[in-house]
Amino acid sequence: MLDENLARLRANRNNIHRYRRQLNTKLSDIERQFIERRLQEEQSAIAALSGPHLPDPFCVTKNTGRAFPCGRHPMSDVRDVLIRGSKKIIRHYEFLISRTPNERERELYHRRIEREQRLLDELVQGGFPGQRAA
Repeated sequence: MLDENLARLRANRNNIHRYRRQLNTKLSDIERQFIERRLQEEQSAIAALSGPHLPDPFCVTKNTGRAFPCGRHPMSDVRDVLIRGSKKIIRHYEFLISRTPNERERELYHRRIEREQRLLDELVQGGFPGQRAA
C-alpha cells in the first residue's frame, strides 16, 4: 500500500512539474484554464494521498496561475516521502542492473537512475524538481 501511494505521489509530483512548465509558456486562455484545472486536480490528489496530517501542498495565485508552496515549510513531510521513494526507486534499478544479462537494458536502467538521481538531488536541496522562484 505504501509503495502504491509513493508511486502515486511521484506521478502527481511529475505531473505538477510538467503543468508548471507549461504555464510558463505562451498559452491561449482556454489552454491556460485547462492546465490550471489539471494542476489543481493533481494538487488535490497529493493532498488526498498525504492525508489530513499534512498541510495543503500548493497554492495557486489567481493572477498568474503559478503554483508555489504555501505557508511555512508546507512540503517538508511530502518531500521526505518523495526522497525516500526516489531512493527506493534507485535501489530497485540497481537491483535490476545486477540481474539482467542484457547490456541494452543495463544502459536503460543507468539512464533511469541518473534521471531519478537528478530529481532526488533537487528534492534534497530543498525544492521540488523544476520549481521556479516566483
